[in-house]
Amino acid sequence: MAWAINDLRRPGAHGLLSNQTSPAARIAPEPVVPVAVDTKNQAPFVPVAIDTKNQAPFNVDTVEGYLNNLLSKDNPYIKTARANAAEVSNQRGLLNTSIATGTGEKAAIESALPIAAQNASTANTFKQNEQAFNYNAALQNASAANTFGQNEQAFNYNAALQNASAANTSKQNEQTFKHDIALQAASAVNTSKQNEQTFKYDIALQAASAANTSKQNEQAFKYNAALQAASAASTSKQSEQTFKYNAALQNAKAVNMFKQNMQAFKYDTRIQSQLFEHNTALGQMNINADLKTKTSERLQLLAQQNMTERTKILTSSELNTKTKTIMLDELNDYTTQNMALVAELAGYDVSMFDEF
Repeated sequence: MAWAINDLRRPGAHGLLSNQTSPAARIAPEPVVPVAVDTKNQAPFVPVAIDTKNQAPFNVDTVEGYLNNLLSKDNPYIKTARANAAEVSNQRGLLNTSIATGTGEKAAIESALPIAAQNASTANTFKQNEQAFNYNAALQNASAANTFGQNEQAFNYNAALQNASAANTSKQNEQTFKHDIALQAASAVNTSKQNEQTFKYDIALQAASAANTSKQNEQAFKYNAALQAASAASTSKQSEQTFKYNAALQNAKAVNMFKQNMQAFKYDTRIQSQLFEHNTALGQMNINADLKTKTSERLQLLAQQNMTERTKILTSSELNTKTKTIMLDELNDYTTQNMALVAELAGYDVSMFDEF
């Protein structure tokens, strides 16, 4: 019984191949637990509000207040207004009356009112500008404090993020290193087992190959002996058959050669007869002797060309007998027609050639 490759896969004494998963394939890296960013120690960001406690309230200066101040003071401008009003009342005879007093106060008020209104407006504008300046200063201070606080918080967060990233990278590198060490160890074990298994498989394969080669050689020897015996018998039969075929072929060639020679003789006789008849007919015509000679030479040339072409057809090994006969008939018709045409071109009566 010959060995086969499938015999090496059978369990038992000769089973050498295994479909078990290699140890290296079962090694998987442990999952990495990432380090989170530490935000517990970071103080929450509290925006700085605008400080309005130290800003003085805006008190509006009224026209009435400035008017009262002007009227209560010993102002020369007010005195002049009252004196003018008293003089007008004196001219009317009303100097010491209540009318004169009211007229004086009216003149004083009318004179002081524009001044009081202008002073109140100027004072209010100044206070508004001062309050706006203080508010803008407090707003800029609060904005600067908020920006600083945000930058400080971002810096602290980035520092914590970098620390966490460094810790994660360190853990991953450590885990990768351990996994590579375990993988290399498993790979070394697998390589050793595979080499051992390959060695055993090669030994078994060589033994099976030697047994198969021996049986194949024995079978090939028997087959070659039978083949040689059959070949000898076939060679003997083929030689006998070849001899008979060659003899029949030679006989057929001899018959064909005889037929072709007879046919060539008939064609030669026919062409020569036609040429003789043409020359005889030319000799009987009352025509110029030189023209007779040229016409006779042309007819002789046509006859020679006919013989040359006929020889090529008869000696061709690529044409069979039937094809040769057809081509010879066509060649003869062609030569006869050309002979008649030569005589006609010379101006002779060619009716005498019709029978050819």
